[in-house]
Amino acid sequence: NVTLFPYEDALRVTEAEPLVAYLASTGIVWANETSDEARAFTAHLQAILADGAFDISKYQGVFCTQV
Repeated sequence: NVTLFPYEDALRVTEAEPLVAYLASTGIVWANETSDEARAFTAHLQAILADGAFDISKYQGVFCTQV
């Protein structure tokens, strides 16, 4: 028997700059926070956040089995 114990969580985004800084730090999206793409994304996020915050959902869990 295998049982999944889920753990649902979310990250509430209330400011654009910390999210853009995190994404830039990964090196996957942009080389740095001052690139044209990062600035455009920051402006886009700021427009979204003008109405409040948004959540980035996370879903993880643990599988347990009995041997």
